[in-house]
Amino acid sequence: MTAPPGGGAAAWEQAGARCAAGVEATAGAVVVLGHDRDATAAAALGLARALGAHQRVALADLLGDAPQLQSLTNDPEAPGISDSFVHGVSLNEVAQPVVGEAQLFVLPAGLGEVATPHILGSKRWERLARGFREVGARLVLVVRTDAVGAESLAQRLGGAVVVGPDVVLGPDVPTLAVAMLEPGASPAPIPGGTPTPEASAPIWSPRARLLPDPRRLALLTGTGAIAIALAAVFWREPGNDSDALTIAPADTEDVATSAPVGAALAPPANPEDSTRASRFAVELVAANTLEGARLVLRQSLPSGTVAPAMFGTSRAPWFRVVAGAYGTRREADSLLAVLVRLRRVADGAGRVLELPLAFVVQEGVPRDSASAITNQWVQQGLPAYSLVQDDGRVTIFAGAFERLEQGAPLVAALVAAGVAPVTAYRLGRMF
Repeated sequence: MTAPPGGGAAAWEQAGARCAAGVEATAGAVVVLGHDRDATAAAALGLARALGAHQRVALADLLGDAPQLQSLTNDPEAPGISDSFVHGVSLNEVAQPVVGEAQLFVLPAGLGEVATPHILGSKRWERLARGFREVGARLVLVVRTDAVGAESLAQRLGGAVVVGPDVVLGPDVPTLAVAMLEPGASPAPIPGGTPTPEASAPIWSPRARLLPDPRRLALLTGTGAIAIALAAVFWREPGNDSDALTIAPADTEDVATSAPVGAALAPPANPEDSTRASRFAVELVAANTLEGARLVLRQSLPSGTVAPAMFGTSRAPWFRVVAGAYGTRREADSLLAVLVRLRRVADGAGRVLELPLAFVVQEGVPRDSASAITNQWVQQGLPAYSLVQDDGRVTIFAGAFERLEQGAPLVAALVAAGVAPVTAYRLGRMF
């Protein structure tokens, strides 16, 4: 870890540490707000270190470009919060322990935009705060006051530590403490610390350099563990067919078939939505059995599912494992780059496909119960995943395919689970 630059940073870090007593009565999470990027980052780091003297602390970087926080990571280009909220990367894979500080972890911003209304307004922060509270740990979120949704985030999490006397919050946002320089302390600006509008950060660059083995946060089990572990989605246990299983590279040639396997499928139920479908996905590998694809899907993948296809001259059905559901190719390219960096996809393997069609399993599911219901369908053998619709409710889909006849190999699994094979253009966004 590189030490924060400049005496100004040290002074603001001390100011943040002095605020620890003011947040002792809070639990779970605390938001640090300030106008100046680097002063705010330094104060948040001081607060986190002070709290870390007696509990586990995770520092979430919602600034995105503060050198003090970037210096805490062993790889500044590692996946971060933006990749977790946009692409579904597990926060356990995002979190990095800070070298030399056993109680302190950092959740880096990532290379995508992080202080967005979508991320700051997410209800995941409340759930994470509850999880931290349950295990006696603390989540410290640091964000600029001019970020849209910053004060709302602080209000939802019970208040904020403000950095500097000129930060005035709205009447509904409790001020827990004010980080101020001690009388006589040098107010010299931190290098690069003048307030600047937040720049539009690039999405993940599709460079194929691999990460070292990621260091993960402890799971919820264990004394003092940080509560960031998310519920894993497991397939029901397949039969023992390992001798028949073959895994093919993701760039295997797809040979179209003109004859559906099994019963013919009806046209999509929503043809009017064809132009706005979440059609782009990332292919990881292909297996020659559905059970083999399920084995691959035991790893947590964002909107992971199965895309049937016909490979080779034999025109035999294969089952591609795909992840993601995006309206643009750029977003899918970004996910592919993340999966390569996490070693979920081999360097040079994987590709982006257009798979606009899927089977509708269940519609109108409340968002707060969508994960549990989706898991129930998964346990029944369906390659199910959830997408949030414009009205906030969730549609559960299964499979993803380019042409109607490609979905036929999944019909048997649908029927076995008691689901009518209704196809549709898949709509919505991941969450």
